[in-house]
Amino acid sequence: MKKLLSIIVLLTTIVTLNSCYRGRHTIIAYRNNNNEVKVEYLGTITFDPNFTHIISISNGGYLKYNNDDRKIYAENGNNHQIVYKLNNGDKTTELNEEGKSLLSEAIKMIAKQQGRIK
Repeated sequence: MKKLLSIIVLLTTIVTLNSCYRGRHTIIAYRNNNNEVKVEYLGTITFDPNFTHIISISNGGYLKYNNDDRKIYAENGNNHQIVYKLNNGDKTTELNEEGKSLLSEAIKMIAKQQGRIK
């Protein structure tokens, strides 16, 4: 009976840990002339060939980008649309020019770190 209980506890733990796993978590950060830049992402994110926008984000995945006081957050929303939050504002599926610029900066930072661009 003790052995059975131990097996049940072990299986429950494994299932719990597997269900919490949402993919690879990466943080890239640097400071340059009093300017702090940080990009953080979780899960699988697919970019367009020009590295300017997001095509898809896996369920539970996200991208966060901070460049001093400018911020953008992207996640997978309903119907597999990308949902953005710019400078802690409201959520939207469409970005203005500032949002597009920030997103492009973040994507290029990731692509450079991955060796996909110079």
